Amino acid sequence: MTDLGSGVGSSVTIAIAAFICWLLWILLLFVQFEVDGAFAIAWVFYLGFVTAVTMVRHRVRLFYDINGNPVEDFFCSMLLYPCVATQMEVAMLPKGKGLTTYMPRSQIDDDVIVVNPAAETSA
Repeated sequence: MTDLGSGVGSSVTIAIAAFICWLLWILLLFVQFEVDGAFAIAWVFYLGFVTAVTMVRHRVRLFYDINGNPVEDFFCSMLLYPCVATQMEVAMLPKGKGLTTYMPRSQIDDDVIVVNPAAETSA
């Protein structure tokens, strides 16, 4: 598997595109007061923003082997993009620093702390 930010359409390029789309979405919603129909173009830019966030979320899912699918990524990005950003940040924290409740079982088992090792050997 390739690195998370490598290849065509790297994460930095996608992040810049997402920011530009998000900024244009906000600006065009304000321009609506002066220009009729600007809200329609604004929502097109919002969908561009959502698509960029979906692409990054899907890459994070593939890289860290987190369960999910692109449709779920799209709707979560569209309705709850701040939560999606937080989830991606937590998933990319160093091992032991983030929440592992949504990680695959193979990754959770590595973090298990044995409280009483003697009880485990006698069983």
